[in-house]
Amino acid sequence: MLGLGLHLMTRGSGSRVGGGSAGPTIAPPGAPTGLVASDVGGGVGLNWTLADALDTSVKVFAAAEGGSLALLDTLAAQSASYATEYIWDSAQRAFRIDAVNADGATPSTVIYTRPSPCDSLGLTAQAELQISVSWSHLVAAAPWIQGYTVEARNITQAGGWEVVMGTPPGTTTGLINCEAMSPAGGDGDQIEVRVRAYKGALNSDWVADSVFIYI
Repeated sequence: MLGLGLHLMTRGSGSRVGGGSAGPTIAPPGAPTGLVASDVGGGVGLNWTLADALDTSVKVFAAAEGGSLALLDTLAAQSASYATEYIWDSAQRAFRIDAVNADGATPSTVIYTRPSPCDSLGLTAQAELQISVSWSHLVAAAPWIQGYTVEARNITQAGGWEVVMGTPPGTTTGLINCEAMSPAGGDGDQIEVRVRAYKGALNSDWVADSVFIYI
């Protein structure tokens, strides 16, 4: 019988049909977790935890004051900290860490530093013990901030600070009714108002101004 010269080809580990050796299967690294920014000698220091040892490099991304994230630096594999050149509290910043290998990059959650203070605060006394309040802020939108807190006090009557308003991102105006903080009538009382932005548990510095109210 004529031999057909057929051969049985088996697929073993690390082999390919047609010859050649296949490298090990590569999986993307897991997402870094626990990213935090802290004051390190007046600068911004970052720390995080890698999910595994699959990365071949770690990339640091940063953005400032409402800007888009851009690559800041590329670090060696298994890096878990980074000292930036940014000055702590000089401006609000966002950071993200990517664990990278040949199969892709897996990002961490984006974190934000403390919001910058509002740029200005304007007060206008209205009739019936009301104050029209408005402020400006370089970064007034989510996700950079979660909102604003507005407090007021009656200086004339030695009153304490009271929360009088809370607004969502993008809302930088409001109307304050001062009747409750002016039990003696309030006509001619000096009212001090202050506003700050917040992001989670992080608050900007207060910006304050005062105005005299009337009935």
